[in-house]
Amino acid sequence: MRVNRIWIPAILAILTLFLTAGPTPTAAAQQTATTKEPDPLVVLRQMCDYLKSLQQFSFHSEVADDQVYLDG
Repeated sequence: MRVNRIWIPAILAILTLFLTAGPTPTAAAQQTATTKEPDPLVVLRQMCDYLKSLQQFSFHSEVADDQVYLDG
């Protein structure tokens, strides 16, 4: 009988730990799960259409070229 008295509280403690420590779904997590991601091709087409509608377009870039030599 002594074995049962030790195991029952231990099992209840472990069960309580798993039930309380588990992830709880929040409203934000449920909303992001139901939110559908946009189609990449549609987003790309919208971007291209926006760029075509502009009167002028400019682009500036700075390029750095690193070269690694075999002898260090």
